[in-house]
Amino acid sequence: MLAFFAVQLKFDENILSILPKNKENERISYVFQNINSADKIIIKITNTDSSDSSPDELIENAESFISLVNNKLDTSHVKELFYKTDDAQFLDVLEFMFQNIPYFLTEEDYERLDTLITSENIATILEENKKMLTSPIGMMYRKSLLQDPLRLSTSFLKELNNFRINSQYTTYEGYIFSQDLKSLLIFLIPRYPSSDTYNNSLLVKELDNIITTFNSSATEKNQEETAYYVSYFGAAAIAVTNASQIKKDSILSIIIASTLIILILSFYFRNIRSLIVLLLPIIFGALFAFAGLYLTKGTISTIAIGTGSIIFGIAINYSLHFVIHLRQQPSIAYTIRDVAFPLTVGSITTIAAFSSLIFLRSKLLGDFGLFAALTLAGTILFTLIFLPHFFKDTVYAPKSHARSTIWNKIADYSFENNKYLVLIIIILTVLFSFFSNQVKFEEDMNKINFMTKEQRATLNELSQTTTLSQQLIYVANEGDDIESALQEYEKNKLTIDSLQEKGVIKSCQSVGPFFPSKKLQQEKLKRWNNFLELHKDELVRLLKSEGKKIGFTENSFSSFENLLNTEFEVEESDYFTTLKQTFLNEFLIEKPEKSIVLTQLYLSPTDANSVKNAFPSSNSYAFDTKTLTQNMLNELSFDFNYLLWICGLIVLLFLFISFGRVEITVITFLPMAIAFIWILGLMGIFNIHFNIVNIILATFIFGIGDDYAIFIMEGLIYEYSYGKKMLNTYKTAVVLSAITMLIGIGSLIFAKHPAMFSLAQVSIIGMISVAIIAYTIAPFIFKWLISKKGKARKMPLTLLILSKTVAAFTVFSIGAILLSIFGFFVLTLGGKTEKHKLIYHQAICKTFRFLCRVMPQVPCEVQNPFQENFANPSIIICNHQSHLDLLYTLMLSPKIICLTNKTVWNSPFYGWVLRYASYYPINRGIENNIPVLQQAILDGYSILVFPEGTRSPNCEIQRFHQGAFHLAQKLNVDIIPIITHGIGHITPKTELILRKGKVTVKILERIRPDNQQYRKDKENYKVAKLFRQLYKEEYKKLTLEKETADYYRDLVLHNYFYKGVIVERHARRILSKDSVWMKKIEQLPDEGTHYVTDCEYGVYTLLAALVKKNLTIIASDPDSEKLAIARHCPSVPANLIYVNQ
Repeated sequence: MLAFFAVQLKFDENILSILPKNKENERISYVFQNINSADKIIIKITNTDSSDSSPDELIENAESFISLVNNKLDTSHVKELFYKTDDAQFLDVLEFMFQNIPYFLTEEDYERLDTLITSENIATILEENKKMLTSPIGMMYRKSLLQDPLRLSTSFLKELNNFRINSQYTTYEGYIFSQDLKSLLIFLIPRYPSSDTYNNSLLVKELDNIITTFNSSATEKNQEETAYYVSYFGAAAIAVTNASQIKKDSILSIIIASTLIILILSFYFRNIRSLIVLLLPIIFGALFAFAGLYLTKGTISTIAIGTGSIIFGIAINYSLHFVIHLRQQPSIAYTIRDVAFPLTVGSITTIAAFSSLIFLRSKLLGDFGLFAALTLAGTILFTLIFLPHFFKDTVYAPKSHARSTIWNKIADYSFENNKYLVLIIIILTVLFSFFSNQVKFEEDMNKINFMTKEQRATLNELSQTTTLSQQLIYVANEGDDIESALQEYEKNKLTIDSLQEKGVIKSCQSVGPFFPSKKLQQEKLKRWNNFLELHKDELVRLLKSEGKKIGFTENSFSSFENLLNTEFEVEESDYFTTLKQTFLNEFLIEKPEKSIVLTQLYLSPTDANSVKNAFPSSNSYAFDTKTLTQNMLNELSFDFNYLLWICGLIVLLFLFISFGRVEITVITFLPMAIAFIWILGLMGIFNIHFNIVNIILATFIFGIGDDYAIFIMEGLIYEYSYGKKMLNTYKTAVVLSAITMLIGIGSLIFAKHPAMFSLAQVSIIGMISVAIIAYTIAPFIFKWLISKKGKARKMPLTLLILSKTVAAFTVFSIGAILLSIFGFFVLTLGGKTEKHKLIYHQAICKTFRFLCRVMPQVPCEVQNPFQENFANPSIIICNHQSHLDLLYTLMLSPKIICLTNKTVWNSPFYGWVLRYASYYPINRGIENNIPVLQQAILDGYSILVFPEGTRSPNCEIQRFHQGAFHLAQKLNVDIIPIITHGIGHITPKTELILRKGKVTVKILERIRPDNQQYRKDKENYKVAKLFRQLYKEEYKKLTLEKETADYYRDLVLHNYFYKGVIVERHARRILSKDSVWMKKIEQLPDEGTHYVTDCEYGVYTLLAALVKKNLTIIASDPDSEKLAIARHCPSVPANLIYVNQ
């Protein structure tokens, strides 16, 4: 059924369909499609030896050629053919004008007439007429001189001759020649506009055969003489040449691409059946598209179909991914499960990107977008629904002795682990971004047009002898009917005359004075009647009297006298048919919907813009062939930017809907964005321009880059979720797809057509860029989010975590800078007095309290059961979990100083704060600092020491060093134990990030030097052990109090991020605060063994195991896939054991 509808689709070869639709383009396109001269083909007959060129011989050869044309050329393709002036036609026109002189006279003619009406002047001009009549050529002019004895027609006869033959040409024996008489010119006007390349191709083919026959016969005839040859040039011929070359290049590229792709796929699959099956979805997709186009539109642009190799290159990805996955995992069910999601998401985003072309104002691009979208839709439907039925589970049974191929080696290599490669990509991206704004649209259409050597040579020759070397500007005067169009022309003629007087316009061709509007007729006839009223009788009397003296009879000028006696009226336009159908034909367009009067202006290219801007009327517009190009470029430039935004937003939206995470969406989208920067940058560097053909690669890059990034991301998510190798399978499919695409479009590099060649240039750059970046950037960023130094993060990074981290550390850095500045003014300039020192410490304390309050999603609780106010100096000890420990301890009192290590002392962020606050580095040893610390105690400051010496990696209490206790003994002061909880979770030792959590700071009771349990008469090492034991007990109490299900809720939830929308939603449902699972955890015993048989993704079991650390949980699930996800969570503790059912 699809084939039945597909074969009925009609193809449109109108190359003007590329033009974006707007009022101005439609007006200009309308003129070009209806004007004769725009499609004119100039045929040139030339002597090969220019020094021995005879006009008579050229005429003889021209007649031979015309004879061939008349005999062999199908006249249905030709509207008009002329090569010599038509004297009979000219005389008919002249007779009409003599009989209607009043319609054509100008004010200058009347001024000349006023000076003639004297006996002397009349006698002089009649004497000249007599001499001419008695000359050998007198018979030729007898009728005209008697009809117009005063030569009223002199001015318009001169202009009429310009219509008869352009000033750039000359005539010889009535034939049209170049000015140097070395080339005879024949003008052929096709019946069809140049945009109709199909019908014109028939004309050009016949013309080529005739020219070949003539040139061959001329060469044989003139073997011993100089030979003559025929060449031709014209818009219609160039359009046919372009269409023909595009088809040839397309066929060549398809042959080359098909051959290479089949060889590569054969090398990989080593199975002919697989190659055939790979093509079935594409064939179905093409039939689906053709049938859909027939049912929705009926026709489609041939050029849009010609770029189909791009679409087929993307379409083959779908079947390629399916077959490669089936090869790696020989189970149809599992293969469908693995590829259904990425294929569906990739196809939807790609189809959406191409569908955005439909909304552009260019019909051709809209056709291409619809064709692409339907082809891909049909292909993905066939791949997911029908293709699995062509295989069995045993088709690709795994072989134990399977060889490692080049494809496996490429897929196995982790590009993202090569830091130098990643660095090079980042540097190149920055570099290319500077060149990306230098890419321009090609304004010169000739540079993307194809011409044969012969056509280009003919163009160069004609440019030297015709107006082709000058800039041709058309001025279109538009109206609802011919009368209004003529009136519009007459208004603009004043502007044209002014520009011509200034020398801006070199020459001009238009209807001139030969086709006046009714309004102008009325004015001219009024002027004529006024003239007759004043001078008619005197004029007739002088003609008769002075004529009689010279020898003319009384009735010699009766024709002229009759003219003077004729009553002229305002006539309809049809009255001037004699002129309209001859010399004025190519300047008039009369259609039922509108009428247009054209003017052709020849001028220097440098004056083109100023002349085009000289006609601002809404009914008059000036343009040339470049105007169409420029308008198209402006429109396409706007549409191009609009298209990029539309494509980008569509892809982002579908990616977000599909993956459910902003981070995955951005990572997947990033390769497309970076690849596009690379493409623009490389095009800018190598001066490659966008044009009307390769602009479609904008959607292509989004389409193919989107597919590659989605498949790579799906492989990464699969491995992160299940802990099984799968990425290499996706990467193999991507590399095969990239190579086939590179060959498929890159084969156009052999094209001769400039536009097709540029398509290959851009596509090669694009494919290489997309493949490299998709292979590298997406895995690099994703692995950075989920792991560090090859080990899985307990909590993967998210956009929220990164944003909070940046915000918090920005505020912290600003605070440190302000404190450093404040310290400079207070302590350096103000002097280091005790008062100033206390002021500075108070500032630090208040700043740290502020930072603790504004820390996003990190509430802080201070437990001070013994109402400690730090009034009495002491040694403060605290467990060490994070860089933020100082923040949460120094906020307790301004009368605290701390001992720091050398690294912290020299920190570029807050080193100045520590030095201004008189904190002390311990790198010189405790003993060397005793006197200084003794003075600090005397000044009322407590000394903060972290006895563990380093941050705990797991928040557990580590071994205590003796330094703090030795210091307390030497200074004979109390020890205040402070326990912090949660700081190591929000900012762990191994990561400089800020997570969501809750901080608890608990201040224990002072322990004085005479305390029997912990200090009195005990060695420092023993004191250290006792205090560590105290900390372990108190910390355990805090963990039992604080580490509830709600405390671990965020950590567990993050374990299910980046594992798919369904998994994350399931985790959120389980972890909701009103969930029964959260309440069930509270009812579990603290110790023993707990069995869970339907753990699903393990959300409940993971949360329970984290809260109940001494309870062994053994979990299983009948779904092995869900169990694999549960088992592979990075935060699974030792007391949680997953077993298979």
